[in-house]
Amino acid sequence: MTDRESSSLIDAELVATYRAAALAHLAHSAKGAYKKANLQAEILAACYRELRGRGPRSQAALLTLLDDGDAAVRAWAGSHALEFAPHLAEPVLVELEGEGSLAAFSARMTLREWRAGRLVFP
Repeated sequence: MTDRESSSLIDAELVATYRAAALAHLAHSAKGAYKKANLQAEILAACYRELRGRGPRSQAALLTLLDDGDAAVRAWAGSHALEFAPHLAEPVLVELEGEGSLAAFSARMTLREWRAGRLVFP
């Protein structure tokens, strides 16, 4: 296995962990289990920091989640992707805004903060 293949495998594992944490965050938030939801948010941030720290190719692996079937996953991925691919992330978040879900609220607040220049990436 080449270094590039190994790196891609690790990136895929990080993206899978990120996706699982996004789903768990939503589940815990819906139940009002905020301590558990916050733990999942920390996992999401750690995965994103690792992908970003590995370089642009690894960071871009997160873009696969912009088309995920789950709105919460798209919202999280869109939020982080604003930092490096706003032209791809913003339309996803705008589309989510129109839904009547927790992901819609998150997308709306994220876009508001990003457009105001107040969004800080972990």
